[in-house]
Amino acid sequence: MRIELVKGVNLNIIPSKQFKTTRIFISFIKNIESKKELAERALLANYLEMCSQNYPTQIDIARKLSQMYGASFGSSVDRRGNYQLINFSIDYIEGKYLVGNEDLFSEVIEFLKEIIFNPLKVGEIKTLMKKLLLDRKTTLLHI
Repeated sequence: MRIELVKGVNLNIIPSKQFKTTRIFISFIKNIESKKELAERALLANYLEMCSQNYPTQIDIARKLSQMYGASFGSSVDRRGNYQLINFSIDYIEGKYLVGNEDLFSEVIEFLKEIIFNPLKVGEIKTLMKKLLLDRKTTLLHI
C-alpha cells in the first residue's frame, strides 16, 4: 500500500505475518548535479549513522539499540542513474513477542528522528572523525 503523506513524500507499507520483526526503511532521493555533491551526501550518510546530539558516540547508539531489544540500525548510499539515495534502515522486534506486549514503534521513531534531524555540529563531527581515524591507525599499528 502506498500513501502520499505530502507532495513528494510517500509511505509504502508492506504488511507481512512472515517475520517477527518490523523494518522501517527511509530513503532521501536527490538528482545529483556534481561529483562534489555526490561525495558530500555519501559522507553525510556516514556521519548521521555514527552520532547525534543525544547519542554522541557509537557506544551511545549501541546502548540505545540494545535497550530496544537489540534493534539493528544502519545507513547506506545507493545510486540509480543521476539519482542518489541516502537510506536509513532499522529493524526491531514485534511487541507481541516481548514481555507485556511492549510496542517499540514510538521509541524507534523517536530514535530515527534524533539520528536524522539532530546531528552533531560540524566541528564536533570533525573532532570525532579525527579521533576515530587516529584510533584505527593505532589499532592497525598494533596488529
